[in-house]
Amino acid sequence: MPPFRALYGRSPPSIAHYLSEGTDVAAVEDMIRVHNTILSVAKSHLARARQRMKSQADTHRQEYSFSAGDWVLLRLQPYRQ
Repeated sequence: MPPFRALYGRSPPSIAHYLSEGTDVAAVEDMIRVHNTILSVAKSHLARARQRMKSQADTHRQEYSFSAGDWVLLRLQPYRQ
């Protein structure tokens, strides 16, 4: 859940929702263009960070395959409350 939604209980408003057909004011067009550029850069940075975190988490993971009836040894961590 995004922080804005947790705080206000709704998704943040987007400028593109308000101006779907365009506008005659050049300043508004520039603001929308800058907003979309910032949004796309932020999304690409988040995707790259997500990929780095995934690759870091997967460095110590191993793939195991078991058949029905195999005996396996489990190591469980103590549960605290």
